[in-house]
Amino acid sequence: MRISDYPFTQEAAEHVRGLGYSLESLLGKTSFKGVRGRAAERVAGALSGTISDTK
Repeated sequence: MRISDYPFTQEAAEHVRGLGYSLESLLGKTSFKGVRGRAAERVAGALSGTISDTK
C-alpha cells in the first residue's frame, strides 16, 4: 500500500504528522499548491463519479 493512494487513513495521518507538517502548513504553504489542486480535482471527480488515475 502506498500511503499517497489512501490519504485519509490513520496511517497516512500519522506519517504526515511524523514529518512535522501541520494542517495549517498543508493548507497555506505555496509549495503545496499543486497538491491542493490535485486533491480538489480528485474530490470533484469522486463527486461526479469520474476519478482519474493520472498523477
